[in-house]
Amino acid sequence: MRKWFHIGAFCLSAALLLSCSAKDPAPRLEVLSSDGTRLNKTLTVPVEGGKFTLTARSDNELDIFYGEAAGASAGWFQVQEVTNPAPGEYVVKCSAESLVKNKTLDLRQGTLSFSAPSAFSGCFLDVRQGYARVWRQSFASLPGGCLTLQPGDLWNSGAMTGISAIRNAYVAFEARAEMPGGSSEMLNIPLHLTLAGGATFPTVSRTEYVTDVAPYETFEPACFQMIRIYNGGVVFSSETTLTLSLPAGAGATLYIDNVSIYEIPVVRDEINGEEDDDDEPEE
Repeated sequence: MRKWFHIGAFCLSAALLLSCSAKDPAPRLEVLSSDGTRLNKTLTVPVEGGKFTLTARSDNELDIFYGEAAGASAGWFQVQEVTNPAPGEYVVKCSAESLVKNKTLDLRQGTLSFSAPSAFSGCFLDVRQGYARVWRQSFASLPGGCLTLQPGDLWNSGAMTGISAIRNAYVAFEARAEMPGGSSEMLNIPLHLTLAGGATFPTVSRTEYVTDVAPYETFEPACFQMIRIYNGGVVFSSETTLTLSLPAGAGATLYIDNVSIYEIPVVRDEINGEEDDDDEPEE
């Protein structure tokens, strides 16, 4: 009798263990970028903007909508169309405006929601475009509100107090050139940018960038072009200084505005823009 009792107790325990461990799998809900990459928490939109297609797969019917974050510029990201070509599959066409056209990389955000009301479940993607600006020099106190570099001139930022070590960053600024004698010829202006003091640059400590700067006739905001320079590795600290210099043989006066440092997150889920022939070309 005692022997049968132990066997029965063992079988009951095993049955209870199996019933507890054999839980129903969670309903499937995943969001994929156009290249098939699964997006987890963040959807990073390139600063150039564009049109994008996402695919959502779910075991339940989905409601898909976008909400703007407080303080964001209205309408910068839009869900244009949602189709359901097959059971459990949703194709989401969306678009984002360009940040670069506005001559800024300042971060803006929103939330893309994938809700399954019948299952009381869902997921959210933090939609982000741009980066957190950690340092800026606007030159508001200078004549004309910008920095003027004559051939042979140099500008130094001084220590960027308050910046902790940053692994990946953009140096971004606006530039325009004044050609001598009102010349309309395109000029390659070799503007030198140097990072020094408390910074570890991955390859060299001095890098020269050459950019085509269009001539202008009037001082208008549209005459500026935005220049972005990417730096990888631990580049910036509170002791880092930034220098802009124009060689003596540059042959033009250069105007600089809104020199900024933007921190780039190390982990990023980014979608790629799709070309659209209907869009107007950038200026």
